Amino acid sequence: MPTTFSRSLRSLSFDGFRRANFAVFVVIILLIVWLLWLVLARVTLYEASANARLEVESAVHQVAVQFGGRVVATRLQLGAEVQAGDVLIELDTEEHKLHLEEQKSKLSAFQNQLSALRNEVAAQERSARQEETSGQTLLEEAQARNREAEAAAKLNEQESARMAELFKRGLVSEAEFRRAETNATRTRAAAEALRLSVNRSQTEQKTKASDQQAKLERLHGEVAALEGQIAGAEKAIAQEQLEIQEQYIRAPISGRIGEISEIQIGSVVQPGDKLAAIVPSGEVRIVAHYQIGRALGRIHSGQAARMRLDAYPWTQYGTVPAQVRNVASEPHEGRFRVEFTVPPHPQRAFLLQHGLTGTVEVEVDRVAPAAMILQTVSELVGSSKTR
Repeated sequence: MPTTFSRSLRSLSFDGFRRANFAVFVVIILLIVWLLWLVLARVTLYEASANARLEVESAVHQVAVQFGGRVVATRLQLGAEVQAGDVLIELDTEEHKLHLEEQKSKLSAFQNQLSALRNEVAAQERSARQEETSGQTLLEEAQARNREAEAAAKLNEQESARMAELFKRGLVSEAEFRRAETNATRTRAAAEALRLSVNRSQTEQKTKASDQQAKLERLHGEVAALEGQIAGAEKAIAQEQLEIQEQYIRAPISGRIGEISEIQIGSVVQPGDKLAAIVPSGEVRIVAHYQIGRALGRIHSGQAARMRLDAYPWTQYGTVPAQVRNVASEPHEGRFRVEFTVPPHPQRAFLLQHGLTGTVEVEVDRVAPAAMILQTVSELVGSSKTR
């Protein structure tokens, strides 16, 4: 009986020794595996953004008031799709319309006056041509009679001279001589009268032509003045029409109304007031800002990234994959800007919309866990020394 009990004690002692050795072996194996993991494994390092936002590729356009006025109609509706040129808000245009009608009335009156004046100019020009033609005809007739009278006067003078010679010789009587002399004097006087008539006709023709030219110049001056007034009225009409069009506030681009101001019919808006924002259609991108420090210099184009949206918990909806596209080279207010492209994903459980916020994590490095531990220890030692 004692011998059997002694053997049982030795067997139990041996079994306990084997279990202890196995446990030590397992611990050693785990330690070796852990050491291998510390040295050989690679852990992805991420840099998280201070903030991030989804934006469309094209810039969001603000709808602002260029000229103030009273609102008479509004078609602003949050989320509504609009096309470029669609009227969003109408301002009061009654005053401009009254001015427009006034300018149109002036233009119509000026045009009627100009038409009548041009008719008068045309009639005056026709009259001047007719008088010139008639005067020229009468002058030519007077000149022809003058030439005829001049020829008759010369002939009678020659006859009077011949009769005077004959009278001296006693070949003709004094009565015949005196008759010939009287006839020559009469025809010369008639010729002189016709010459004076021709000169007077020429002077009258020049005076009439001068008067006609002066009248035409005055009429042309009035035509030019009316044309200037018409041009001014047309310019005023165009200006009023432009101002009326400017009272219609239109969509500058096609897209979706993403923001509106509280505007009531009858309220007055001032120049520069922002009334709405239009988000254009197109692909979205991610714009994030990172703190200067470890992130600056470690983020560059082509790196993989992921975005966690605030509106969609990533544990339920997952993350949005992205890729670094552009990195700002100049920090601003302690941060630098990074832009990301978002690849298409037809099976995404939610819609990416302009304005969604979140956090973007960029894969900046893959290091061994041992290197991470050494770096952390180094940073702790450095921070303790600075204290």
